[in-house]
Amino acid sequence: MRLLQEMSWPEIDAAQKECRTVILPVGAIEEHGPHLPTITDTVQAMEVARAVAEEKGLFLAPPLYYGVCRSTRRFPGTITVGHDALRAYAKDLLVSFADSGFYRVMILTGHAGGQHMAALEEAGQMAVEERDFRVSVVSLFDLIDFSTVETPHDGHAGEVETSLMMVIRPDLVKGRPEGHFPKRPRFMIMKDVRQLMGNGIMGNPQPASPEKGRRYFQMAVDGVKAEGHAPVGQDRGRFPSTPNPWIPACAGMTPLLCSEIAEDRDSHPAHRPVLRHLIQGVLDQAHEPQKGCNPCYPDPRRYQLFPA
Repeated sequence: MRLLQEMSWPEIDAAQKECRTVILPVGAIEEHGPHLPTITDTVQAMEVARAVAEEKGLFLAPPLYYGVCRSTRRFPGTITVGHDALRAYAKDLLVSFADSGFYRVMILTGHAGGQHMAALEEAGQMAVEERDFRVSVVSLFDLIDFSTVETPHDGHAGEVETSLMMVIRPDLVKGRPEGHFPKRPRFMIMKDVRQLMGNGIMGNPQPASPEKGRRYFQMAVDGVKAEGHAPVGQDRGRFPSTPNPWIPACAGMTPLLCSEIAEDRDSHPAHRPVLRHLIQGVLDQAHEPQKGCNPCYPDPRRYQLFPA
């Protein structure tokens, strides 16, 4: 593991000859019921990121402590920023990572509110449109298999988060209070939901245990590593896993275009001659690609989050 904030610039420059991947943990300062600290989201993201960085020899950046907190913003101790502020700040950070020589940045967030996630994802999209590098935005809770969680619909400060904190920072866990599941109108936009939030819990901490925490923690670590090894263009299963005989491999086309044409060909066999003509027209306009390399990604290794 390479702690970015503890290294000098010559040390970073030398280490980048071996690794150009950095993980940026993101969290929030937000109430987590009467039993967990406001730093819960940040601590969880930081420790999962640390475990992956240690195993893979990656750079680990200092965490971003503040996020967008809407439902909990009326509680004492919740310190929130706006969607636009987080998006602009995260985007500037990502661009700066690229300018500093990093080819791959993973944002690992322990806070997963809708506005918060949207801001980070939009920041990533804006950054990759300005610089040639790879950005992944991963929510810690997308990596947990909730079918293994005892509490149905467990959420904020509930079984999962309490279990994780019992392993990561047991000294900060103040018991396991009763669960609470706020009821709010499904479609109504409300100015203030504080009166619906009760004690600030959206789940059930009572079934939490260190054993479960270790299991959830390992799920998160394994999930981050799986994202890191995902082939470019196949992160979300969008592109064909086997070569399509109708489309020459690495023939100057984007994987997305190849995929969409292949799907059309499969659905409309009568259109194959037209599609062949279309494909050939695109190929005629494309630059001659390097052998074994997709022109969309001049060096595939540059975009692999965890290079082999």
